[in-house]
Amino acid sequence: MDTATIVWIVVAALVVVALVALAIVVAKKISKRKQKQHRDEAIEQQNQAAEREAFAQQRDADAAEMEARAVRREADADSLRAKADRDRTAASEQSAQADAERRVAEEKQAAASKADPAAKQDDNRG
Repeated sequence: MDTATIVWIVVAALVVVALVALAIVVAKKISKRKQKQHRDEAIEQQNQAAEREAFAQQRDADAAEMEARAVRREADADSLRAKADRDRTAASEQSAQADAERRVAEEKQAAASKADPAAKQDDNRG
């Protein structure tokens, strides 16, 4: 083998080694880029998950507040119902007292009419 052939073989070997090294460097860059992309996607998914969790917690808090409001309104309604029942009972009692007073007044009027027959005649004229 002559020197030129050896030089060409060494040059070819160096080119092959350089191409392999270049391929390794490119493959590493692609791998790092993919890792970064996966990391960015994972971070984005974590952020979305955190946002959804915060939203869910807010919805839970809103639901609890609505439930508390409903309980308060039910208590208010029960209180108003009890007050209405008390008022209805008081009204019935007052009506019964008015009826009793009316009967007493009628009895007194009847007794007065018996005691003074002239008042009864005056009432019939008027």
